[in-house]
Amino acid sequence: MSRLQSILGKSVTFSQKVEDYWQFGFNKSILTVIVPFLVVLLDDETYESVQSSELLVSEMILGRAVTDVTLTDTCMEIELDMGTRLIIDLRPENFICPEGLVFSESGYPTVVWR
Repeated sequence: MSRLQSILGKSVTFSQKVEDYWQFGFNKSILTVIVPFLVVLLDDETYESVQSSELLVSEMILGRAVTDVTLTDTCMEIELDMGTRLIIDLRPENFICPEGLVFSESGYPTVVWR
C-alpha cells in the first residue's frame, strides 16, 4: 500500500480509455485499470466504467486531488476531493487477463495486482 500513498494529494492529470482498459495519471504516476470500476459522486450518483464514455469519466475526475486510498482483497477505493470516489473491483472473476491493475511511477518498479 505504501506505493499508492505516493498519489495522496496529487491531482488526476489525465483519464483515458484505451481499448478495453482505462489509464489515470497523477503527475508522474499512472494507474492502469483493466477490471471494472465505479465512479461515485458525492450524492451517490454512480457510473460504471463499462457503460460510461471517456469524456463523462474525465469530466467527473480531472483536476480532483486524491484524499485517501484504501485497498482490500476485493477492491481499491480512491477518494478524491469534492467527495468523488473511484471504486475498483478486484474480485478474481473480473480479471480478463492476468493483471487487474498496474501502477507505474517514474523512478520506481511497476506494481501489478494479479
